[in-house]
Amino acid sequence: MNLLTIGICCLIFSHQAQSQCSEFRQRDSVALRQFYSNLSSVGNLNWDFNLPLEQIDPNRIKLDDQGCEVKYLNLEASSFSYASGSFPTPLIQLSGLQVLNLSSNGIQDEIPYELYDLRDLQVLDLSYNGGLRGAIADQIEKLSNLRVLQMSGNKLTGLFPKSICKLASLEELSLTRNEFYGTLPTELGQLSNLKYLRLGFNKFSGAIPVEIANLTQLNTLSLPSNGFTGDLPAAVANMPFLENIILFDNFLEKMPSFEYLRTYQVENNLLSFEDVLPMYTKHHHPNCDFTFTPQKKFNLTKTIQVEPGETVRFDLPFDKTVANNLYDWRNQNGDFLSNTGDFTIKYNNKVHKGLVSAKITNPELAELSLEVEHYRLECTPRVRYLDTAICENAFFDIHNVRFDAAHIRDTIYLEGMGIQGCDSVIIVHVDLRKFIEHRSSAEVCYGQFFEWNQQLYHTPGTYIQRFASSNGCDSIVYLQLNVLNKMEDYADIKASQITPGFVDIKLNMAYGKQPYTYDWNTGIKESELVNVRPGYYKVKVTDANLCTAEFIYDLRTWTGTTDLTERPFYLLSPQPANHYVVLKFLSGSRHFGNTEICILQSEGRLVRKIVTDTHQFQEGFNIDTEDLASGLYYLSIKSEGNIATMYRLVISH
Repeated sequence: MNLLTIGICCLIFSHQAQSQCSEFRQRDSVALRQFYSNLSSVGNLNWDFNLPLEQIDPNRIKLDDQGCEVKYLNLEASSFSYASGSFPTPLIQLSGLQVLNLSSNGIQDEIPYELYDLRDLQVLDLSYNGGLRGAIADQIEKLSNLRVLQMSGNKLTGLFPKSICKLASLEELSLTRNEFYGTLPTELGQLSNLKYLRLGFNKFSGAIPVEIANLTQLNTLSLPSNGFTGDLPAAVANMPFLENIILFDNFLEKMPSFEYLRTYQVENNLLSFEDVLPMYTKHHHPNCDFTFTPQKKFNLTKTIQVEPGETVRFDLPFDKTVANNLYDWRNQNGDFLSNTGDFTIKYNNKVHKGLVSAKITNPELAELSLEVEHYRLECTPRVRYLDTAICENAFFDIHNVRFDAAHIRDTIYLEGMGIQGCDSVIIVHVDLRKFIEHRSSAEVCYGQFFEWNQQLYHTPGTYIQRFASSNGCDSIVYLQLNVLNKMEDYADIKASQITPGFVDIKLNMAYGKQPYTYDWNTGIKESELVNVRPGYYKVKVTDANLCTAEFIYDLRTWTGTTDLTERPFYLLSPQPANHYVVLKFLSGSRHFGNTEICILQSEGRLVRKIVTDTHQFQEGFNIDTEDLASGLYYLSIKSEGNIATMYRLVISH
């Protein structure tokens, strides 16, 4: 190739390079303009896009040596506000970025996947935005050139992202003060160039993996305020460049012996004098920030039940090789029990019941005091079962606890002092039996009795009886008793002459329940007697309720021939009578001569006979009833030429 050809090629290449450089500048300028125009508050970014790209903000924006594209963008604490806290995505168009610092700007968004396409990134700082949330995507493994990853002080969550472990060039990893959780992966040991590991103030738990000792370049191991347990792997002590260990506020129980450290912060773990004394000897000097006190309380609490007099041994699982420890064992009331590391007791419920604790000190390390909570002792309770039942309206007491219908439960545990000072437990199973209430009604005929629960009742009203039901509880039965009206008060018996010397007697019932049955003293079973001779007639009437009434018609003194419809009618008052009754003619009645008045008992026996002038009935004739007993009577009235007429007379004193 001659010199001319070479010159032409160089010119072509130079032109292409210049063209590509111009394209990159244009791309980056547009991205920065778009970002700036979308700011709701520019903060302290006073950019003038009339200036060349490299002069817009030389302290924050730096280009490559050729001045083609932005390689460095540091917007730390710029106080800008972008689209209500969203991620400033136009900046992702700066595809040549090697350093991107957006820390402390209040971004409250998830990390966009496009960010992981910035393959040239070496430093990514998104720390202390406060609201950066979500998980770190697996796509982060595409940032293979990344040396520094800082995302502390946000709200990132999820398990530790294993994809980070593929960033072989990573030297610094800071995820402090987020919400990560779970265990650390063993793959963390693959970061062979890592110098600074900061994962404090998250929610990590479990053991610190032994593979962490593979980080041979590590200078700082910072894992404070998590939930790590177990031992710090012994191999960590052999890491050649490790100078700073920050592990405070975890649950670590063992530390290896380090030759030299600048920072050794292990307070608020579960370290004993067995661990701290060797550390103190090596690291308690002005050149080391060594903090070891206080330590967490050792919680060995396990509740056990023991019998009175049973032997219980208290044995500490640590400080077996430390000879100078001082022990102060006490019960839950503060009473002294022992001054040795291990000891036994014979259980006494009054002395040993509850939590037994120890305070451990050592004269060689007066700054540290350990507290231990050991067994919680409880006396084996004596259990008694009580199965009982109560009625709704009853109650019973156990240890001043009342059980009734309003305070009933299926199972009740009551603690009381039992033998040898131990609690006894009464397990009460209570069955609540329901109260039974029943209502009924009945009717009884007038003058008859109703038998109920071996008692007789004849007056209307509501009656109450208590019975023992099948479940053993009292039951109340209500009886509403109704007394039927007296049938005699609602009946009419009449006699009429049909042929000379013969009469018809008819009984009309106006009360009672049909059908009626009739029983005359003549043997007739009908409601009337037809064409019978004058005489003494008695009938018993029974209705469908089996109520009875009796009527008497005495025609033995009757000789008249006048039809009943033409006979005089009389008025008796008052009814019922007390001391007397007044007999008076009704208006329009025909009467003459003397009148015979007979008072008969209900069965027909004559008790009084009065003969008087009929004219006395005009104003009313008084009949004395003072000496007659209370009850039902019949009044037979017969005047000359008339048929005898029967009236009911009720006397009540």
